[in-house]
Amino acid sequence: MLGLTILNGLSAVVAVLAALSGVFNALAWGQAGLYALFTVFFVIAGRASMSPRARAS
Repeated sequence: MLGLTILNGLSAVVAVLAALSGVFNALAWGQAGLYALFTVFFVIAGRASMSPRARAS
């Protein structure tokens, strides 16, 4: 879970930098947003799996 979170976070940063530099067209912002969304979801899922309530069940 941690590896996927880091991978998607770094991918989001690279996609944003690529979109800002003009390497890609305007569709690069969709890719950057998707990576950022995946990062947020993995952070939420990781924190939920580490909560004391998840360990009790």
